[in-house]
Amino acid sequence: MDSPPEVKPASRWLSRGLEALVLRFPEIDPEDPAHERAQDIHFDVVIVGSGYGGAVALHELLGARDENGCAPTVCLLERGREYLPGMFPTRMSEMAGHVRFSSPGAATARGYRSGLFDVRVGPDLNLLVANGLGGGSLINAGVMVEPLTAVFQEPRWPQAIRDEAGTTAWTARFDAVRNLLGASDANLPRDANALPKQPRLHAMRRIDASARPVAMSVSVHDGVPSPGHVKMNKCRGCGDCFTGCNHGSKESLDLGVLALARAQPERVSVHTGATVLRIEKIDAKTPAGPGWTLLLNHTDESLRRRQGAHFRLRARRVILAAGTLGSTEILMRSRTHDPEQSPPESTPGEGREFLLSPQLGKHFSANGDLLAAAWNIEPEVGAVADEDQSTQQRTGGPTITTMIDHRSGPHGGYVVQDIAVPGAMRRLFEVLFSTANTLHGLPTTDWRSHRSDDTDPCAVDQRAVVHTLPLAIIGRDDANGRLKLNRSEALHEGDGALTVQWPSLKHDPRFVKLHEAVAQSMHKAKVGGRLLFNPAWRRLPPAMAELLNDRPGAMISVHPLGGCVMGESCDSGVVDHLGRVYNAAAGAIDPFHDGLLVLDGSIVATSLGINPALTIAALAQRAM
Repeated sequence: MDSPPEVKPASRWLSRGLEALVLRFPEIDPEDPAHERAQDIHFDVVIVGSGYGGAVALHELLGARDENGCAPTVCLLERGREYLPGMFPTRMSEMAGHVRFSSPGAATARGYRSGLFDVRVGPDLNLLVANGLGGGSLINAGVMVEPLTAVFQEPRWPQAIRDEAGTTAWTARFDAVRNLLGASDANLPRDANALPKQPRLHAMRRIDASARPVAMSVSVHDGVPSPGHVKMNKCRGCGDCFTGCNHGSKESLDLGVLALARAQPERVSVHTGATVLRIEKIDAKTPAGPGWTLLLNHTDESLRRRQGAHFRLRARRVILAAGTLGSTEILMRSRTHDPEQSPPESTPGEGREFLLSPQLGKHFSANGDLLAAAWNIEPEVGAVADEDQSTQQRTGGPTITTMIDHRSGPHGGYVVQDIAVPGAMRRLFEVLFSTANTLHGLPTTDWRSHRSDDTDPCAVDQRAVVHTLPLAIIGRDDANGRLKLNRSEALHEGDGALTVQWPSLKHDPRFVKLHEAVAQSMHKAKVGGRLLFNPAWRRLPPAMAELLNDRPGAMISVHPLGGCVMGESCDSGVVDHLGRVYNAAAGAIDPFHDGLLVLDGSIVATSLGINPALTIAALAQRAM
């Protein structure tokens, strides 16, 4: 069969709004008089979420056939909106209109609920995830590196995963998925005039000679089609990957795998602005059963308030791929009994009972994420883009190009990756880390002579910013965090309401040791400057913090994992090694809730010690 024609990146929408789904199936609208009588199944499969797990699941379903040769009908629901190149924010003044945030104890998200950036604020850990068609691929660096085999052989993983890890089939799957996501080795520039001469790579190799380019889903050539048959543009190196690529150069999922849905519009439907609040089992004795009902509503707050009651969409199978936070929250809202509360007075009706593992919400991991900055080092880096320049003139990107790999080293191992700061976040970065540099200089006596026309040493030093290399340090953590649902009486309103409980995380001594290891590498390399902590976590240098009893603040992670982890049984996990959801009902003949899968970062059983995108996609492909 001929490949679909290539299309220009900004020429066509892939999705439609929730209202289009209601128009297609009027009976899902509770205001429709036929609502109570409706029993029809609307889709064979509904995928909730469009990140790496959901996109790979959709890809596998595009070629699926049942025993009669029939292709399943599929609906993909995304909470956020669809972005075309040119729609992403480019200046700090535009950022506020793209942020939704949740705070501890709040039962609903605030800000712009369809915003690109989903910020979760908590006393122990602050999280940043994406909200839009393409999930995390819209704002991440597109790094596609697999974890060490030893990670998958740890006891928290099911035996099937431990047995398969490291085999030829396992390696082949990761390679195939890497190609599917547009991050093959061919996408790494081999030209001597390309990455090797970038200032950031030079600085990383000054710090550690083992630094090497990483496989990433960023196009380095003009006109090469993505896996979704969309023509890509060569990366301009503007540094704005994190706030969204406006040039059609990053092979995010909406321009890649998800775009394949265009080839089969008669059976694949993609809808944005749709928030799934909970799911219910359809009684097998009803005309529609067995199957699942999804209770959903508009993401937009004004539309949701106007609508009021839920829409009810029915499917034979449901694949939850709403992300670590989204899928966990949907299951928490959906279960008929929380095992940590008193048993219900009456047992739910036969076929409607939805009991889940007591492990739901546990074994949460921040993936060992640390943020730091090699401040004012000798090499000129230029890693912080300037918002006063046009996006065509900006330099510094892509977001991550290079990695120092010490995963087999001490303190549980770690990697160090360079970061480009987008122009829209320059002011925030330079103020935060200039202040951090001032605080870290307090223990040092300044014996220099000063004049009245000297530059304020506490002000932002633009030269220092140009010579600063932002760093992502990824280590390991114990995956012992817990997700707590902030309950709301108005279920049609509540979403984005999880809080991370993990008081011990910010005191884990391994993270300070990782900082010390990187700082020691900088010292040995004689690159000058100092390694600054993330100021939200540690404001003062260790000696002063101990003297003044300054306690660590909340850490930051962009790679949340766990909450619906894999396990050998219902006692150790929420899903099995294929993402099938365990049925916790006592004496259940079927150990699983038939037709329900979870395929996203929430099923990852441990921290990975590396960017998780490739692993999430590979586990999803394996399950399908």
